[in-house]
Amino acid sequence: MAEIVDLSEIYSAEYHAIAGERGEKQYPAKQDMARALDEMFRPKRVIDVGCGRGWWLEYWALNRPEVEIVGLDGCAELIKRNNQCHESIRDKIHSCDLRQPMWWRPWFEEPWDLVLCVEVAEHLPESYARQLVGGLRVLGNRIFFSAARPGQKGVGHTFCRDKRYWIEQFAYFGFQPDMALWRKWHDRLQHRGKRYGRNIRRNAILFTRG
Repeated sequence: MAEIVDLSEIYSAEYHAIAGERGEKQYPAKQDMARALDEMFRPKRVIDVGCGRGWWLEYWALNRPEVEIVGLDGCAELIKRNNQCHESIRDKIHSCDLRQPMWWRPWFEEPWDLVLCVEVAEHLPESYARQLVGGLRVLGNRIFFSAARPGQKGVGHTFCRDKRYWIEQFAYFGFQPDMALWRKWHDRLQHRGKRYGRNIRRNAILFTRG
Protein backbone atom coordinates (compact mmCIF):
# COMPACT_ATOMS: atom_id res chain seq x y z
CA MET A 1 0.00 0.00 0.00
CA ALA A 2 1.09 3.57 -0.59
CA GLU A 3 2.18 5.65 2.41
CA ILE A 4 -0.83 7.10 4.22
CA VAL A 5 -0.59 10.86 4.63
CA ASP A 6 -2.90 13.36 6.30
CA LEU A 7 -5.67 14.11 3.83
CA SER A 8 -5.85 17.71 5.00
CA GLU A 9 -2.37 18.20 3.54
CA ILE A 10 -3.76 17.32 0.10
CA TYR A 11 -7.36 18.49 0.29
CA SER A 12 -7.12 21.71 2.27
CA ALA A 13 -9.84 24.26 3.00
CA GLU A 14 -8.61 26.15 -0.06
CA TYR A 15 -9.03 23.05 -2.19
CA HIS A 16 -12.61 22.61 -1.04
CA ALA A 17 -13.33 26.28 -1.61
CA ILE A 18 -12.13 26.04 -5.21
CA ALA A 19 -13.89 22.72 -5.71
CA GLY A 20 -16.99 24.29 -4.25
CA GLU A 21 -16.97 27.12 -6.76
CA ARG A 22 -16.75 24.59 -9.58
CA GLY A 23 -19.26 22.31 -7.96
CA GLU A 24 -21.84 25.04 -7.54
CA LYS A 25 -21.99 25.31 -11.31
CA GLN A 26 -22.73 21.57 -11.42
CA TYR A 27 -25.18 21.68 -8.52
CA PRO A 28 -28.38 21.66 -10.65
CA ALA A 29 -27.04 18.73 -12.68
CA LYS A 30 -26.14 16.75 -9.55
CA GLN A 31 -29.56 17.38 -8.04
CA ASP A 32 -31.10 16.25 -11.32
CA MET A 33 -29.05 13.04 -11.30
CA ALA A 34 -29.99 12.33 -7.68
CA ARG A 35 -33.65 12.99 -8.48
CA ALA A 36 -33.56 10.49 -11.35
CA LEU A 37 -32.05 7.82 -9.07
CA ASP A 38 -34.65 8.55 -6.43
CA GLU A 39 -37.54 8.26 -8.88
CA MET A 40 -36.23 4.93 -10.15
CA PHE A 41 -35.45 3.22 -6.86
CA ARG A 42 -37.29 5.15 -4.12
CA PRO A 43 -34.57 4.20 -1.62
CA LYS A 44 -35.18 4.36 2.11
CA ARG A 45 -31.46 4.39 2.93
CA VAL A 46 -28.69 6.06 0.91
CA ILE A 47 -24.97 6.20 1.62
CA ASP A 48 -22.52 8.39 -0.33
CA VAL A 49 -18.91 7.23 -0.16
CA GLY A 50 -16.53 10.13 -0.74
CA CYS A 51 -19.38 12.60 -0.49
CA GLY A 52 -17.30 15.80 -0.36
CA ARG A 53 -19.65 18.66 0.43
CA GLY A 54 -22.66 16.39 0.21
CA TRP A 55 -24.49 17.83 -2.77
CA TRP A 56 -26.00 14.48 -3.79
CA LEU A 57 -27.29 13.78 -0.29
CA GLU A 58 -28.70 17.28 -0.12
CA TYR A 59 -31.35 16.22 -2.62
CA TRP A 60 -32.80 13.67 -0.18
CA ALA A 61 -32.38 15.94 2.84
CA LEU A 62 -34.42 18.70 1.19
CA ASN A 63 -36.91 16.68 -0.85
CA ARG A 64 -37.39 13.40 1.03
CA PRO A 65 -36.22 13.98 4.61
CA GLU A 66 -37.63 10.61 5.70
CA VAL A 67 -34.81 8.87 3.83
CA GLU A 68 -31.89 7.82 6.02
CA ILE A 69 -28.72 9.34 4.55
CA VAL A 70 -25.05 9.07 5.46
CA GLY A 71 -22.05 10.66 3.78
CA LEU A 72 -18.46 9.50 4.26
CA ASP A 73 -15.43 11.61 3.48
CA GLY A 74 -11.84 11.83 4.59
CA CYS A 75 -12.19 15.59 5.00
CA ALA A 76 -15.62 15.63 6.66
CA GLU A 77 -14.50 17.52 9.77
CA LEU A 78 -12.64 20.12 7.69
CA ILE A 79 -15.68 20.62 5.48
CA LYS A 80 -17.99 21.07 8.47
CA ARG A 81 -15.55 23.27 10.37
CA ASN A 82 -15.39 25.65 7.43
CA ASN A 83 -19.17 25.59 6.90
CA GLN A 84 -18.74 24.11 3.41
CA CYS A 85 -21.84 21.92 3.49
CA HIS A 86 -25.55 22.63 3.72
CA GLU A 87 -26.96 22.77 7.24
CA SER A 88 -29.48 20.03 6.39
CA ILE A 89 -26.73 17.42 6.04
CA ARG A 90 -24.16 18.72 8.51
CA ASP A 91 -24.81 15.94 11.01
CA LYS A 92 -25.06 13.32 8.24
CA ILE A 93 -21.45 13.61 7.03
CA HIS A 94 -18.83 11.58 8.85
CA SER A 95 -15.07 11.14 8.68
CA CYS A 96 -13.88 8.03 6.90
CA ASP A 97 -10.46 7.27 5.45
CA LEU A 98 -11.01 4.96 2.48
CA ARG A 99 -7.37 3.93 2.63
CA GLN A 100 -7.94 2.10 5.91
CA PRO A 101 -8.75 -1.63 5.84
CA MET A 102 -12.38 -2.35 6.73
CA TRP A 103 -13.24 1.34 6.33
CA TRP A 104 -16.87 0.33 5.75
CA ARG A 105 -17.42 -1.61 8.97
CA PRO A 106 -18.88 1.19 11.19
CA TRP A 107 -21.47 1.98 8.52
CA PHE A 108 -22.83 -1.48 7.84
CA GLU A 109 -25.60 -3.14 9.83
CA GLU A 110 -27.81 -4.09 6.90
CA PRO A 111 -27.50 -3.41 3.15
CA TRP A 112 -28.12 0.16 2.02
CA ASP A 113 -30.74 0.57 -0.70
CA LEU A 114 -28.46 2.79 -2.76
CA VAL A 115 -24.68 3.22 -2.56
CA LEU A 116 -23.11 6.24 -4.27
CA CYS A 117 -19.43 6.68 -5.12
CA VAL A 118 -19.11 9.57 -7.54
CA GLU A 119 -15.76 10.81 -8.90
CA VAL A 120 -13.85 9.52 -5.88
CA ALA A 121 -11.73 6.56 -7.02
CA GLU A 122 -9.39 8.71 -9.12
CA HIS A 123 -8.20 10.43 -5.93
CA LEU A 124 -6.87 7.18 -4.46
CA PRO A 125 -3.65 5.41 -5.44
CA GLU A 126 -4.07 2.28 -7.55
CA SER A 127 -3.17 0.08 -4.60
CA TYR A 128 -6.48 0.97 -2.91
CA ALA A 129 -8.75 0.34 -5.90
CA ARG A 130 -9.81 -3.19 -4.97
CA GLN A 131 -10.17 -2.24 -1.31
CA LEU A 132 -12.53 0.58 -2.29
CA VAL A 133 -14.66 -1.62 -4.51
CA GLY A 134 -14.64 -4.43 -1.95
CA GLY A 135 -16.06 -2.06 0.66
CA LEU A 136 -18.72 -0.72 -1.68
CA ARG A 137 -20.01 -4.21 -2.45
CA VAL A 138 -20.39 -4.92 1.27
CA LEU A 139 -22.52 -1.82 1.79
CA GLY A 140 -25.24 -2.67 -0.72
CA ASN A 141 -26.40 -4.52 -3.81
CA ARG A 142 -27.06 -1.45 -5.98
CA ILE A 143 -24.10 0.87 -6.57
CA PHE A 144 -24.02 4.09 -8.59
CA PHE A 145 -20.35 4.50 -9.46
CA SER A 146 -18.44 7.10 -11.46
CA ALA A 147 -14.69 7.66 -11.73
CA ALA A 148 -12.59 10.00 -13.86
CA ARG A 149 -11.34 8.52 -17.10
CA PRO A 150 -7.80 8.98 -18.49
CA GLY A 151 -7.17 12.55 -19.57
CA GLN A 152 -10.02 14.02 -17.54
CA LYS A 153 -8.91 17.26 -15.91
CA GLY A 154 -9.22 17.68 -12.17
CA VAL A 155 -7.31 18.50 -9.00
CA GLY A 156 -5.88 15.51 -7.16
CA HIS A 157 -6.49 12.99 -9.93
CA THR A 158 -3.83 10.34 -9.35
CA PHE A 159 -5.40 7.21 -10.82
CA CYS A 160 -7.71 7.61 -13.81
CA ARG A 161 -8.95 4.51 -15.61
CA ASP A 162 -11.66 3.78 -18.16
CA LYS A 163 -14.91 1.98 -17.44
CA ARG A 164 -13.53 -1.38 -18.47
CA TYR A 165 -11.04 -1.32 -15.60
CA TRP A 166 -13.75 -0.66 -13.02
CA ILE A 167 -16.10 -3.22 -14.53
CA GLU A 168 -13.36 -5.80 -14.02
CA GLN A 169 -12.84 -4.69 -10.42
CA PHE A 170 -16.53 -5.02 -9.62
CA ALA A 171 -16.78 -8.33 -11.49
CA TYR A 172 -14.20 -9.76 -9.08
CA PHE A 173 -16.82 -9.33 -6.34
CA GLY A 174 -19.74 -10.61 -8.40
CA PHE A 175 -21.17 -7.29 -9.61
CA GLN A 176 -22.13 -6.47 -13.18
CA PRO A 177 -23.05 -3.21 -14.93
CA ASP A 178 -26.77 -2.96 -15.64
CA MET A 179 -27.07 -1.06 -18.91
CA ALA A 180 -30.86 -1.21 -18.93
CA LEU A 181 -30.97 0.59 -15.58
CA TRP A 182 -28.36 3.08 -16.76
CA ARG A 183 -30.45 3.93 -19.82
CA LYS A 184 -33.58 4.40 -17.71
CA TRP A 185 -31.62 6.71 -15.40
CA HIS A 186 -30.10 8.67 -18.28
CA ASP A 187 -33.47 9.05 -20.02
CA ARG A 188 -34.92 10.63 -16.88
CA LEU A 189 -32.29 13.38 -16.75
CA GLN A 190 -33.44 16.88 -17.53
CA HIS A 191 -29.88 18.25 -17.79
CA ARG A 192 -28.40 15.53 -19.98
CA GLY A 193 -27.70 17.87 -22.91
CA LYS A 194 -25.96 20.50 -20.81
CA ARG A 195 -22.29 21.06 -20.14
CA TYR A 196 -22.19 20.76 -16.37
CA GLY A 197 -22.31 17.20 -15.10
CA ARG A 198 -21.18 15.84 -18.45
CA ASN A 199 -18.23 13.90 -17.03
CA ILE A 200 -20.36 12.17 -14.42
CA ARG A 201 -23.00 11.25 -16.98
CA ARG A 202 -20.30 9.89 -19.25
CA ASN A 203 -18.45 7.95 -16.55
CA ALA A 204 -21.45 6.65 -14.57
CA ILE A 205 -22.12 2.93 -14.19
CA LEU A 206 -24.96 1.29 -12.28
CA PHE A 207 -23.72 -1.94 -10.76
CA THR A 208 -25.92 -4.69 -9.36
CA ARG A 209 -24.98 -7.96 -7.78
CA GLY A 210 -24.96 -10.69 -10.40
